[in-house]
Amino acid sequence: MAAPAPCRPSGRAELASCALGLVEYSAWSRMVCRSVGGVRLCVKVEWGGPTGSHKDRAAPYMIWGAAVEGLLGPGGCVAELSSGNTAAAVAWAAAALGLRSVLFVEEGVSPAKKALVAALGGELVEVPDDYTVGEARGRAEGTGCHYLAQHENEYHYLAHYETTGAEIAAQAGSAEYFVMGVGTGATLTGAGARLKEELGHTTVV
Repeated sequence: MAAPAPCRPSGRAELASCALGLVEYSAWSRMVCRSVGGVRLCVKVEWGGPTGSHKDRAAPYMIWGAAVEGLLGPGGCVAELSSGNTAAAVAWAAAALGLRSVLFVEEGVSPAKKALVAALGGELVEVPDDYTVGEARGRAEGTGCHYLAQHENEYHYLAHYETTGAEIAAQAGSAEYFVMGVGTGATLTGAGARLKEELGHTTVV
């Protein structure tokens, strides 16, 4: 799919529509299946997106949600505390939508990830590794930015329920187990819930 043209919306409804367009662009990644010891093992390949991780699904969804709920308008600002992947995805999505992005990134994050966030247009703010969500939220809101709050944002969960989980169900056809590393928990719970609904017997690990 060709990359969407940069969107400069004139209202919240148009901003929400443009954000959904980014979701359509970043979603649907391929799945590779192999037989290992007589067991069918499938791996969802997520590094082909705009910034190289499944957070490319979540960032536009969270921005869409903020626009739909009247929390964010055209030319606004979004902020997030991230160890790197979400920061890069938010920077990409915000730039594509004509938004300003402020990303609080821990000092211990790799220089390459920090450089990516900056290259994508994000305003990088390095913070101590023990910087809290509350501190980030307060600092963001104090400068007029909408804090996305990826750890508790329902649209983060919804992104993986509506895209990742649906794709895995369609591509795999069946899945006895769904195994996923846990960060915020949104991918595990969102995709896991969709798999349980569609496939009926999937155990989430």
